[in-house]
Amino acid sequence: MAWPATALLIWLGLSCGYGIACWLLPAEDRNPLILLCTSLGLSLGLLTTILFWIAWLVPGRLNLPTSVAAATVLAVSGLWLGRGRLSPGRFPMPNSFFNLRRDPLQAGLVLAVGLTAGAVLFNATYWPYVDWDTLAIYGPLAKSIYQTGALPDEHFYAAYPMLIPLAYAYTHWASAGLDEYAAKLVPALMALGGVGASGALARAAGNRRSAWLAAGLVALTPIYVRWASSGYTDVPAGLYFVLSALFAYRWLRVSRWQDAALTGLFAGLAMWTKNTGLALLPSLVLLLLLPHSTSVPNHHGRQVNAASQKALMIAVVLAVAGPWYLRNLAVHQALVPPTIWLDQARPTVSSLMVWVDPTRQFGLPGWLFATGLAFGLVQLVLRRRADNIAWTVLAAYIVPFFVAWWLAASYDPRFLVSLVPLLAAGASLMVRELAARRSFRLGEVQRLVGTAIGVLVILVMLVTALDRAVDGKRLILQDPTMDDATKHHLRLGGVYDLALTINQLPVGSRLLGVPPLAVYHLELQRLGAVSLAQAGQPPSAEADSFDYVVYNLGVGQLGPWSLTASPIQVTDDGYALYPTSPDGPPAGQ
Repeated sequence: MAWPATALLIWLGLSCGYGIACWLLPAEDRNPLILLCTSLGLSLGLLTTILFWIAWLVPGRLNLPTSVAAATVLAVSGLWLGRGRLSPGRFPMPNSFFNLRRDPLQAGLVLAVGLTAGAVLFNATYWPYVDWDTLAIYGPLAKSIYQTGALPDEHFYAAYPMLIPLAYAYTHWASAGLDEYAAKLVPALMALGGVGASGALARAAGNRRSAWLAAGLVALTPIYVRWASSGYTDVPAGLYFVLSALFAYRWLRVSRWQDAALTGLFAGLAMWTKNTGLALLPSLVLLLLLPHSTSVPNHHGRQVNAASQKALMIAVVLAVAGPWYLRNLAVHQALVPPTIWLDQARPTVSSLMVWVDPTRQFGLPGWLFATGLAFGLVQLVLRRRADNIAWTVLAAYIVPFFVAWWLAASYDPRFLVSLVPLLAAGASLMVRELAARRSFRLGEVQRLVGTAIGVLVILVMLVTALDRAVDGKRLILQDPTMDDATKHHLRLGGVYDLALTINQLPVGSRLLGVPPLAVYHLELQRLGAVSLAQAGQPPSAEADSFDYVVYNLGVGQLGPWSLTASPIQVTDDGYALYPTSPDGPPAGQ
């Protein structure tokens, strides 16, 4: 398909929820930044939900016409619902953008957000799939959906939520082929949406400077930008975490049914993006249990029924996320796959300090995250709830998730990237509150020195963030115009070369010991059984069940038999492909 048509179809998928966002966001309080982030979240969330229902009710019917029709119906319906209020408004430009002397700190944050956003998008569109999660989980799931038009059931990770795989599949249909670069735009844009939504939450609870500080802290967090374009789903889930928190804050302040619905909708979409989104259930319960009169005035002074809005929030969560988990129970007899390694969790004091641990890659922003969270919890104890709506929401969304991580998954800090936009918003609110106190006011000389130090710190963090956001920088400098095959070979090495050789084996070949990172590049439809289990015996001992065996030389799988056996291929990084029968056909026959 020609690239203009591909670009148009991908744009349709990324923006088809715009009208619905305009309908649900009241015109008198519509922030353009909120509208942009809400539109992106609704577009991908609702489109993939519709595709899931189609795949569930009529398996095998997902394809280009079906997916484009779904996006078109969603877009047209939204434009009809939001008719008369589709104007996005005007983005106010910060004064510091044009006058560095007026507010150099804010100018530095604007620069940091812009450069890291560019780096994330560049990395997404320059390199193909290179990370384990994408190559072993989400890429193969999306490839299966694209090729079969149905949801995969046999894959070990088939019970994972399908927002990202379905979004990938949509880009493949739009591209008329498996396009890894177009697919990687989805998580990258959702990561940048998390940056913007964090700023929107800080703006709603603070001011414009709070918004830029929150957005800047997210963009300067090394672990966040490292995984922003990788396809690792905890980063996209973070967009829905912070959007749900944003509308929960607005709902507690003005009691609008739209905010209640959006709170539940984005919480449900977080659960549709990643199983860890289920940790938002106790967050919502905490919000719903807050003391609240049965009838409260909204921003117009009219009385609204709080109980009905709470019921609406619950109903939306169940409607969005419930069907997927019910399907899991029916198909897989489990809500989630057994992929949390509870025995590896380390609920220790050291794990509680994850934000400030230099090995966990939260960098300098991590210190502000930890301080901001502690500051907010203290404010909840010392002040009235009416003065603590923002801290109440942030604590409700952060603490249950963090406790669940600490008890069950503290072996991997990447799970916590979903909280980074929320933590950044909290840190920015802490800075605002402290700066407003008289005891923290600085003299002119102190202010200038503090500003200079702040700008320097931002620049240092920016260098680190840019370094983490772009992979393979030396390879890019050596050959910036390298072709697709070269990129795959350089980044994946022998795994990619091995996959190409396996694809030349006879039709129906059965393989044992295939590396997980090679699975995405295999032509599974022409192969027989493919097992990822490591071989523990000589090739001849596996002849009854397999035709070829892959051994990993790096873990010492070869024995004395290898002195006489002839491999079909030995890759540079230590994978060896052997036939189980010495008389078996060579590759390509």
